[in-house]
Amino acid sequence: SPGLADFLRTNDLSIGFTSYQTGRLYLIGHGAEGKLALHEAVYPQAMGVTGDASRIYLGTLTQIVRMENALAPGQLANQAHDKVYVPRNLQTTGNIDIHELGIRDNGRIVFVNTRYNCLCEPSLTHSFTPIWKPPFISELVAEDRCHLNGLAMVDGQPKYVSAAARSDAHNGWRDQRDDGGVIIDVDNDAIV
Repeated sequence: SPGLADFLRTNDLSIGFTSYQTGRLYLIGHGAEGKLALHEAVYPQAMGVTGDASRIYLGTLTQIVRMENALAPGQLANQAHDKVYVPRNLQTTGNIDIHELGIRDNGRIVFVNTRYNCLCEPSLTHSFTPIWKPPFISELVAEDRCHLNGLAMVDGQPKYVSAAARSDAHNGWRDQRDDGGVIIDVDNDAIV
């Protein structure tokens, strides 16, 4: 859109998104002379991304990447950019198919673990710590039963998740993907 750069400048916004097919994280902001500023970084199976003014978290094929803004307040890079996000921590999870992430009000992250059909937090000793699973999932096994994939946060807590189907069988969502999708309220396990 020809008005995007001006919209980003006027509202002092930037946009971050991923393309897991190409394994890229894109950061778009407003640049000099009314043009877009684009940064592209390659990460294997870049998927879920979330962040705030000081950091970005990215879910990849086998890790959660934490990037920190390396600039001090008021400092600019190349006389144009007020943020420069640099990878500072890689939390290895193994191939659990992280689809989405959120930042809780206590600063901890939560992520959708699609392979194991649950919401999780990072663990210092294991691949993940499960914190919630849909009520129709009978056990946490690496079978991608419902294809849990989306996450909506409300007031710093996970509130809604999406799944491709209400299935408890190995890859059972695949034959229901056209009409089986559900949104689940994490607080009360209700299909909304």
